[in-house]
Amino acid sequence: MKQVLHIFRKDVRHFWREIVAVLVLVVLYGVREVQSWSESANMAYGLGGIFGGYRLLLGLVVVLLPLAWVFIVTRSVHEESLVGDQQFWVTRPYRWPQLLIAKIVFLLAFVSVPAFLLQIVLLAKAGFSPTHYLIGLVGIDIGTLLLLFPIFVLATVTSSSRLMGLAILAVLLLGIGGSMVGMYVSSSGFAGPSGAVVLGLACLTGIAVVLLQYSRRKTLLSRLLLVSLVVLVLVTVAVFPYEHFINRDYPALRPGTHAPVSFALQPPPPRNDGEPANGNGVVLALPLGVSEIANSSIIHVVGHQAILDGPGGFHWESGWQPGGKFLFPGREKILVNVQMTRKVFEQVKLSPVKMTLKVALAVYTDQARRNFVVPAGRFELQKGICSPEPAFRGNIECMAPLHRPEFVLITADLSKSTCPLAKDEMPAHAGEIGRGYVISDGDDWLEPSISPVERFNLVITDFDRADEHRPRGICPGTPITLSNPHLAYQLQTEMQADNVKLDDYAMRLSAASGLFVAVPR
Repeated sequence: MKQVLHIFRKDVRHFWREIVAVLVLVVLYGVREVQSWSESANMAYGLGGIFGGYRLLLGLVVVLLPLAWVFIVTRSVHEESLVGDQQFWVTRPYRWPQLLIAKIVFLLAFVSVPAFLLQIVLLAKAGFSPTHYLIGLVGIDIGTLLLLFPIFVLATVTSSSRLMGLAILAVLLLGIGGSMVGMYVSSSGFAGPSGAVVLGLACLTGIAVVLLQYSRRKTLLSRLLLVSLVVLVLVTVAVFPYEHFINRDYPALRPGTHAPVSFALQPPPPRNDGEPANGNGVVLALPLGVSEIANSSIIHVVGHQAILDGPGGFHWESGWQPGGKFLFPGREKILVNVQMTRKVFEQVKLSPVKMTLKVALAVYTDQARRNFVVPAGRFELQKGICSPEPAFRGNIECMAPLHRPEFVLITADLSKSTCPLAKDEMPAHAGEIGRGYVISDGDDWLEPSISPVERFNLVITDFDRADEHRPRGICPGTPITLSNPHLAYQLQTEMQADNVKLDDYAMRLSAASGLFVAVPR
């Protein structure tokens, strides 16, 4: 322990300037975060000039603080470089476990602890009791340390800041390359447990490299381990059985059972001729009719898969592609986009094909419904604190501790909105329903974050109408219904359509706007 304290004190003496810079940035980040909570109000009053420049400079802290953490991690490890055997420190009576522990203590003291204290202060400033969320704060800090762990690993196999910069650049390029590989792997958009597998491999390899470097300083072997990890990750992304896990998590509808929603392919709407889309990819914009949603159900379209069968034995499967849309009772239509290669599209774009569209659904039951009148000031919403935002009519700004609520739904009769009509708006008809929601994936307790205060907006939307002249406001005095939908079950259903002409549904480049739009013939 004496050796750990000796190394720790030595690092504090050597890096006191970096430590001061990090602590100042932590304080400035807290100031910036608290001020951002009222930033929209400042925008409403038109504060600019010197105040606008001040806010801009303070906003740079969001980038500078993580960079400072990366810098101090790198510098602390490079202080006793583990690359080569000509360093002066190897002649000292250092024992590698004590050296490693000293580095970990240094990073905990000047990265983790200041961040933890900052988060406690921010929670208190936001009106939440920090003592109720200590475990969650620990989870956030662990996530942040996991994010910095690759920097620590790379620092152990590099000997200078220049090489460290090149290593970080290489990792970023490999990440981009891995994402590009994933784009060509069927159903990889549904990550499933593949992300956990990759994360586990990365953590185990990183731990092995750190231990190997501190105990033996076998830099070549450590670098080979990192290269092997890259190859293994790419292979995992390429061969992972995504469809198996999708079918496990979203089982097919059992024979004789009734689907919670029905889909039907609609005729393509008329459109003006547009230029064909450029590039190697084509997007099919499929308008689907929706029916049979129960009044107490909410349907989340998690993803879809298109299967095409055409003349001459033609067969093509899109793989599972992510969705994201929510269907509420009364919803009549939905637009689903299917991506395909241009080569496949050109083969059968004018030939009638049979289309089978599989849809993965998460079915929620709308429960714990309660009527509520929006007050003029702050009010509580499932552990969060919300208030109507005067700068943006109809917008409710909310703050929640650690993460968003699991699922909060607001429902309102648009004709009862107390928001004043804008110049070009027409009153909504009685019974015209608007909805807004916020949802959390529930798996973010280890998500890295500097601020523990999650901010989100609640905005009423009439999901079935595209008429922007309809009022959608939530203002003080507006009656709404709050509810907390609960996930009931997950499944997949399918829809079939014959004699589909793909060219009718292709998304094209509009000659007038220069934008890609759904312009079926």
